[in-house]
Amino acid sequence: MKKRIVSFIITIGFLIVSICNFFKELSLLLLVLNSLGFFIFVTVLIANLKYVINKE
Repeated sequence: MKKRIVSFIITIGFLIVSICNFFKELSLLLLVLNSLGFFIFVTVLIANLKYVINKE
């Protein structure tokens, strides 16, 4: 359970960094990479939230 919470916090941190990078430079390659990273982080975030909610 503690590993999931740490993973959840790290995921939120990477998500914030990804969003900041997305708005800092809007070149096409970075747009594609940040969109892909954003999708992956949202997927991991949803999976972690479901696990934490179901565990409690």
